[in-house]
Amino acid sequence: MALWIFSFCIMAIEAWGYVYFFDTFLKKKDAGRLQRCRYIVLYPAVVAFALSVKYVGSMGIKVMLAVLLLAVFCGLFYRTDWKQSIFFAMLNYSLLFLTDILLLLTENVLASKDKLCALEYDFLYIPMKMVWILLLFMIRKIWKGRSNFRELSRKEWGVFFMVPLLTVASMLLMYFCYSGERKVQTAYLFLSVGLIFINIFVIELMQGILEKEELLRESALAGQKKESQLAHYRDMQAVYERQGRNAVVHVKLVQEGGKLIFSVRNPVVEKVEVTEGTGLSNVKAVADKYGGDFAVSCDAEKFQAVVML
Repeated sequence: MALWIFSFCIMAIEAWGYVYFFDTFLKKKDAGRLQRCRYIVLYPAVVAFALSVKYVGSMGIKVMLAVLLLAVFCGLFYRTDWKQSIFFAMLNYSLLFLTDILLLLTENVLASKDKLCALEYDFLYIPMKMVWILLLFMIRKIWKGRSNFRELSRKEWGVFFMVPLLTVASMLLMYFCYSGERKVQTAYLFLSVGLIFINIFVIELMQGILEKEELLRESALAGQKKESQLAHYRDMQAVYERQGRNAVVHVKLVQEGGKLIFSVRNPVVEKVEVTEGTGLSNVKAVADKYGGDFAVSCDAEKFQAVVML
């Protein structure tokens, strides 16, 4: 009974880690109460998966089913397409599998075991999962919340997919081709550490590409805004020229009778009703603060604003 309770606790930690990983990278759907219960939904699924895969003999099939379960969970609760769901499901499960294999290899190397078998003491599974959770915390610290993955091209997705695929293939290779030789065990141990860092590097690389794409998009929008403003100015200038007027803004600053008078006048195409927006409201507030006067006027030819302090 104690072993069953312990196993359920381990699976609870895994389910929480899965959700925490997905929350780091993906935007949640607006699913109301169901969205708040995503952990409650995933935990029974993880338990059912763990109980059912006991009857599956091939480790490769077990890994595929685990990735499929996480990908379906992604599609249900997060705003992703099938590429993103599969990629992050593979990346998520790969990191968990890698940390498990890393600690199993460490224990087996120290004990000089000939097979990659379970830990000798069940309580050691707790620090194994804690290492994985710490790894997830570190990844969230690295990631800056960018989730606009639609900006990535198919070629970039293809490159990124190669890393979790390589990771899964390497994990299965270490599982099926485990050797009792100390050199091979040490090589597998360093391979596991290297794969963990490679996966973290891919996350950092993805973030860099998304930052670059975001800067390019902002630059393009700024260029479009500037072009729009220039086009508007050229249109206004053409109207003034047809009316025989010059688009000149007159600014006047004088001191008369102990008062400072600041006046701005610019031509208009037609008379408009003057409404106080943020700019005019701020000017009026400053004038009132220092006991001054503020007035605006507009006719068919010009707009004029005057401040007296």
